[in-house]
Amino acid sequence: MTKLLAYALILSLTACSYGDPNEEAHKQYDAIFSSEASADSIYRAAPVILQGTVLDTNNNPINGASVSIMNMVTTSDNNGKFLFENLKRINSLIVISKDGYYKEVRPTHLQVSLEQNLINFGVVYLKTNENNNSRLLFAGDTSFGRRLLDPTGTTPFDQMPVSSPLAAIDVNNPLEGSINVLKHMKSTFENSDFQVINFESPVITDPSITHPTKDYSFFTLPGSLDALHWLGIDYISLGNNHVYDYLEPGIVQTLNYINEAGLPNSGAGKNTEEAFIPYETKIKSTDFSFISVNTISGDKHDINYVAEDNKGGAADGRLHNKLEETIKFAIKKNQQPIVQYHTGDEYSYKPSSFAHKNMTRAIDLGASMVISHHPHIAQGFEWYNGKFIAHSLGNFLLDQQRLETMLGVMTEVDVDSQGDVKNATAIPIYLEDYSPHLIAGKLNNHIIHRMNEKSINLIMFEQGGRATILQPEETPILERRTISIKVTISDKGHETIDLRNYLKNGEYLSQFPTTSNRVQLGRDIMKHGDFEDYDLDSDRFELKRWDVSSEDRLSCRSGSYKGANGACLVRKDYNKSSTVMAFRNSIRVIGDALDTPNKDLTFLTYVKGKNSGPINIYSRYTSSKDANFYGEEVLFSKNGGTFDWMKITTDMNMPKDESSEKKNPSINARATRVFVRHSPPSQGAGILMVDEMAVISWEPSDLGSEVISNTLKGPHPLDFLKIHGEPGEYNYNIEISKIVGKK
Repeated sequence: MTKLLAYALILSLTACSYGDPNEEAHKQYDAIFSSEASADSIYRAAPVILQGTVLDTNNNPINGASVSIMNMVTTSDNNGKFLFENLKRINSLIVISKDGYYKEVRPTHLQVSLEQNLINFGVVYLKTNENNNSRLLFAGDTSFGRRLLDPTGTTPFDQMPVSSPLAAIDVNNPLEGSINVLKHMKSTFENSDFQVINFESPVITDPSITHPTKDYSFFTLPGSLDALHWLGIDYISLGNNHVYDYLEPGIVQTLNYINEAGLPNSGAGKNTEEAFIPYETKIKSTDFSFISVNTISGDKHDINYVAEDNKGGAADGRLHNKLEETIKFAIKKNQQPIVQYHTGDEYSYKPSSFAHKNMTRAIDLGASMVISHHPHIAQGFEWYNGKFIAHSLGNFLLDQQRLETMLGVMTEVDVDSQGDVKNATAIPIYLEDYSPHLIAGKLNNHIIHRMNEKSINLIMFEQGGRATILQPEETPILERRTISIKVTISDKGHETIDLRNYLKNGEYLSQFPTTSNRVQLGRDIMKHGDFEDYDLDSDRFELKRWDVSSEDRLSCRSGSYKGANGACLVRKDYNKSSTVMAFRNSIRVIGDALDTPNKDLTFLTYVKGKNSGPINIYSRYTSSKDANFYGEEVLFSKNGGTFDWMKITTDMNMPKDESSEKKNPSINARATRVFVRHSPPSQGAGILMVDEMAVISWEPSDLGSEVISNTLKGPHPLDFLKIHGEPGEYNYNIEISKIVGKK
């Protein structure tokens, strides 16, 4: 039961217990919560309609496919259409199946605004399940340790955490918690022929002998391994920079426990030869060789991470001759070599030139496919010489607190007997409390659009709850529309346009204004400021990225500027202090990880007040590791009162870098956190509503009349325009597009 509903239940018991001098404030306070409880009840009772289409890969409608959601079942008609009426507004899985085809399990976002009564799910393509084709599912970085065992995150790496009832995984009974943190992914892992993860963790029982100079060490308890069997994992890749965190005793224990658990693996060993031994298997009618290597050597330490002639560790991906030998040997045995590369720069959005060269070299050597890891951020995809490359899948199950690591992807590929990828899709996930959740709606689209922007030689777009990755010979089907916007440039010489007010789900700006004025494009790097709920779990409208631990700070339906939800902050005149809603995570600027920080930022939000007290929204600037504090900046302040929705835009002034020391996350202002403070009103009780908040990072290059083409290729997350010019009113036409299919 939510704290809002619980509060509503006790209103009748508390309303009559108040006395002077605060009786009127109590009544107003109760009325605010009563109104919100009523709005929530109305929302939950309002049904929604869902429709969609089922096609085969040749765009032919599939008749008679079974379609189910919320224990309701229907079938597709002669045109491939299906329809559900009277659905609850709860984010749910939709399952589509038909004999001879792979089953599709897709997330759908049903927690939409009350104004939206019909949701078009779009097209779902069913792929034939044939003997000469195999479906492989790849997921990213995985570890069952650290904050999952110790929620405080304070246990030293060389000690075993103490059992805690608050821990997601109990050190004394790790299996139950390990299954629980994976439970939301179970249905997705039941629909492929072969499932893979990058297991970035030693498996040990004694952490006392840890790497002496590494900043971070991971470990997983042996009791967690059966959770991978429960999930359906068929193979784990071990070629990474953490497999040697506990040195020789750790690598011996890791290999012993993993092999005893019956988990096929490759990429690590007690010496170079052992580490390079691939995992060989037949999937349906095709033989595969899974090769796992790591280029993050750790050579800056006295003890590195890679295997050598007389030392254990990960397979050294820099040994190109050894990799070539392994790939060629697989080809000689008529196996399809799949290379998993651990390479690149952490927290970067596209592969480094070194990492990209590694990936393409593996294809040149004969690899059928390359799947990469290490940056902890989902990067793009690529077709290279007709072969499929995933630059980075990001995290799957990992306890990192960095905001940018909480969105990842899995990739599902259909492979023929020659190792060629015939179909590929990306499945966005959100790590809530470090646990992977499927997501839908705008957050789903955000990841897909960002990854498309960074992909090479391909287009990917949202379709039926996940991303379709087009083959080189396929072209997208576009729907376009042109809208006219009026822009008023004030004396400050520029105006920010929030394109989110014009874009529908899946749409993107495809052509921006041609003007003599200077134009910038920007992206939201906060990503959780619309206060909507996009993941699939039993919680509704939770705000995990915000501190709403007090009953005076809450997720609310009545405080929505757009969508179904907003945030509300309530105060009474006799409160002795303000209530402050804080964004829990640091928002790091684009380029921080590569020492090319982009500090051209603008804060944007919408606020509304009903007898509100004084309002103060401010940012706090820190280093990217939160070690150093660089001051606060007021982004918006108002005395309060009753007022309708106001759009607030403020350019942020993050301090310039003062130190030239490179890649030190403890120095220079590179991150911000946002705080919303609502102080008591002068009389009675008041409410502040906040919605559609964003921290906009403006692209480094200015765009305007000097640009030859003002057309943007494919989906992207550039949802804001800043137009500079002389004060006055201007009218602009912009083109908006959406990819709705393929041909």
